[in-house]
Amino acid sequence: MNRFILLAFLLFFVQRANAQMKVFEVGQYGISPQQDAFGNTKALKQLLAQINQTGGKIIFPAGRFLFQFDSLHQFFLIKPSGAFKIELEGAGSKTTLVMDIEEANKAYTFFKCRTEKNDPAWYFEVKDLQIEGPRRYGKRGEKNPRTTAILIENGQGELVVENVTVKGCFFTGILGTGAGKQTIKIENCTIEQSSNIGAGLFGTGFEKHFICRNTKFLRNGIPTEKTLRGKAYGASIYCHPNINIHIKGCSFFNNGRNAIQLASGTALYNQKFDAEKKLATQYQIFEQNYFDSTCHDGIQLGFYFPKAIISGNRFFNRVSAIQGLTGSLIEGNYFGRSVVKAIEYKMDFKANEEDSIQVSIRKNRFESKGGLFAENSKREKKVFIFESNNNLFKVNSTAFSIGTAYVGDTSMIYLHSVSDTFFSTIHGNISIAFNNKALIDSPVVYGKSKFLVVPKEARGAETKVNAMLLKSDARKNQTFFAPNPKYADANARIEFRNTRYDKQNARSSFAVMDTTRNWKIFLSDVICPKTIQTNERIGDLLGFEYNTYRLKGKGGIRFIYLYNDDQVGKEDDWKRVLAGQIKFVALDGFQLQPGGNIRIQESQFVPAGSSVLLEWNRKLKQWTYVGINQ
Repeated sequence: MNRFILLAFLLFFVQRANAQMKVFEVGQYGISPQQDAFGNTKALKQLLAQINQTGGKIIFPAGRFLFQFDSLHQFFLIKPSGAFKIELEGAGSKTTLVMDIEEANKAYTFFKCRTEKNDPAWYFEVKDLQIEGPRRYGKRGEKNPRTTAILIENGQGELVVENVTVKGCFFTGILGTGAGKQTIKIENCTIEQSSNIGAGLFGTGFEKHFICRNTKFLRNGIPTEKTLRGKAYGASIYCHPNINIHIKGCSFFNNGRNAIQLASGTALYNQKFDAEKKLATQYQIFEQNYFDSTCHDGIQLGFYFPKAIISGNRFFNRVSAIQGLTGSLIEGNYFGRSVVKAIEYKMDFKANEEDSIQVSIRKNRFESKGGLFAENSKREKKVFIFESNNNLFKVNSTAFSIGTAYVGDTSMIYLHSVSDTFFSTIHGNISIAFNNKALIDSPVVYGKSKFLVVPKEARGAETKVNAMLLKSDARKNQTFFAPNPKYADANARIEFRNTRYDKQNARSSFAVMDTTRNWKIFLSDVICPKTIQTNERIGDLLGFEYNTYRLKGKGGIRFIYLYNDDQVGKEDDWKRVLAGQIKFVALDGFQLQPGGNIRIQESQFVPAGSSVLLEWNRKLKQWTYVGINQ
């Protein structure tokens, strides 16, 4: 009962406080569109000095208001003396506050919130107006002014910006920094032409929240001075990684290029993560955002992002859509054709204290040039786990490129793909290098494509493909294993199990190209055996996708060989790499005959209803007789 009484009292107190908030019409204090910049500046400073003592709402009518910024006046100070609200409200797009500067080479801020460590928390709200930076550029030999629309410099409190357009700041649009628990909420805004950062929140050691919804970012991160180009952060949103972040329904257009670390033109960029402060991070969500083709990169997560959710975004940017190192969920995103790398993880970072990082990638549609690119760490002996589930890859190059070829790599990357769908690519769908491991479970594969490719330095790599369903043109081969002959020392292992084919009347659907002696291929547990006629040289209908065949007819068999991609049985294309067994089931009874590539001294009869098992001997380059099962 006491709890309900207390809640009712608090609601009454808040409602009464809001009802008693004093409203200040700027026209009554000598601030008007007709007034010169100096007069407006002097009057607004006096008004804010009063409001900082009492709180209140400042109302700007429609019009264009000029304010003077120079060495004597570099910002309007918001410094509440108590725990109360200060609000600025305009008449929407009809109200514009404009910076008028006389000196370059200076830093100017329209509204600066600054309180000390022990001061009470404040609330500052700006809504329904426009803030424009100065139209004046620096003269020859001068730097452009470092102007910011709204800055939290210190203290604890909440900044709310709603239905506001910030345009033409030579440095930053909206920024929070310094000590104290801080929250920035931006909603239904437009932030345009901030040459360094559109909006952001900095600081470690304090609980901080950055929330941005339904906001448009245009032409941010593009320095106006030639001397600064390529040196600024170049981000529409820039936050430190330990900060709670929720970005929803925002759109990004024409970000500049950033040469600092991996942040080149990044729309959402989060710098180095402070491991000691990570417990302050409660949520990090990026959902339903749009990245235009005029953007360089999309989302770049910092050194470690413990709880990132990247969901329902549409990426059409030019280079990397998602970069970084994170334990995260990437779900329901679309990666357009203009994207070079949809997901790129560079793991050569000391900042990881975790023994393993796990990333879940599911229900995304990849129509980008490349899918997932993950590199090993040279410094840390870690395990990085990527789980891919029910994604569609219609990429132009490689769906999964796992591992690097650097000497001294100590980490291990494990890829587990479940029920992913792959279409034809130029370079191949899956590339696994350097002691990393991949399990490709129940993939569905369309088109004439290289399913597995072998990169340089694939030493010790292991790839297992289970229950692959081939849904390709029945008249054409598919090359599912294509190592480069230059990499003969790779000595990797590839295993196919339970391979299925959608059309059993296909001439061939599995081929090996450019093979080398050090590769190990294992084929077993076939699902759909194929019926063929006995012949002295089996090969016309013998494809690589099955290792169990039903033989019809009473002939003899002397040679067994496989296809290359031209559907010509050339032993050089497969005899050095094949490993495993092949089984023939006799429907009518047939003979295995010596004198070919079956290692037997005399003919062996296989009765009808029984089967014979043969095993490929790579050293002898012949099939060896295992036995008959009657």
